[in-house]
Amino acid sequence: MPNRFGQLTAYLVVGTVRHGRNNVNIWECQCDCGRILNVDQNSLFKLIVPACKVCRRGPCVVCGKDIINEEYSVKRNTCSDECWRENRRAKQLAAYRIRAAKDPDFHKKHYQAALARDPEHNKKRYQRKLEKLRAMSEKDRRAFLDKEYKICNEWTKAKRAFLREHDPVGYEAFLKKCRQGHNRHYRRKKERERKEAEAKSS
Repeated sequence: MPNRFGQLTAYLVVGTVRHGRNNVNIWECQCDCGRILNVDQNSLFKLIVPACKVCRRGPCVVCGKDIINEEYSVKRNTCSDECWRENRRAKQLAAYRIRAAKDPDFHKKHYQAALARDPEHNKKRYQRKLEKLRAMSEKDRRAFLDKEYKICNEWTKAKRAFLREHDPVGYEAFLKKCRQGHNRHYRRKKERERKEAEAKSS
């Protein structure tokens, strides 16, 4: 007659194992998910092992899939190295946002420290971005640029509204800088189009 222990159903004894001075039975059990595992009697009766490893781990916190790799510990909460890196990045980003919320000048200090360490910081950062975009498919590249454009627009609108209300002089300077940036962008665009037209005609 099978016995229930947590999510495990014990069917039969398949061996023994030494625990201290005593030998204890090893039971063949079936988890509610259908997986078969062998559990020693002490761990089974005391519910130290209430289910198989997959059920005890739960789903992956990133993608929601089962964590089926037997080499992972029971406390593992991601199903692959890719999900582990994504989860670590999310934690680091959350900690970064907490620090930024506590200090209004956090981003400015962080940027100035990066420039002090490496004067070529901006150039290298832009090159890394270009390499990342080249490695993407056309669909992913378009989605990435659309998301970046949306974030940039939201930030610009928020800063413009803040300056308009609290700093009229800074607001005019901000508008002037935006116009200069737009003009520079369109000049570069026209120059690029002119070079492409010359290349096609030659």
